[in-house]
Amino acid sequence: MMSSRGFSISRWSFSLVISVLILSTVSEEKSARFDSVMVENIEKMMERGDRIELLVEKTATTQDSSFHLGNSQSAYAELFG
Repeated sequence: MMSSRGFSISRWSFSLVISVLILSTVSEEKSARFDSVMVENIEKMMERGDRIELLVEKTATTQDSSFHLGNSQSAYAELFG
């Protein structure tokens, strides 16, 4: 007795298979987009890290220079002030 019931089950199975294929394709596309966004974000973070490191180095150099300038001005003031 495979009349309408057997037909509806096979139709349901076919629909399920198609739905799974569509979802897996969409999931793969979303996964690929997600992966590319993650890679971009990691690259941006690394670039920011490099810029922050450079900024820290420049800040240290500026602080060192200003310290020496302050000492030089004090010494100059003592000599000629």
